[in-house]
Amino acid sequence: MMSEKPTYEELERKVQELENTIFKSKQVEEALQVCERRLKLSVESGEIGLWELDLINHTAWRSFLHDRIFGYETSLPEWTFIYF
Repeated sequence: MMSEKPTYEELERKVQELENTIFKSKQVEEALQVCERRLKLSVESGEIGLWELDLINHTAWRSFLHDRIFGYETSLPEWTFIYF
């Protein structure tokens, strides 16, 4: 059984929906970039060390400044629970 072909109006509506979705996605992406720039500026200005602890895998991510705050002149190759 063959399905009916969409009408021109239906196709036009679908194109408009896709254009709206793309437009909204771009707005969200731009807002995210603004937030990321502001966060970076705040962290750098405040000389804040960042870290993230993964309790499941027992690993951590951290910024270079985080290691410096703990007295290390260079970044450690890894940062685990042992160092806390």
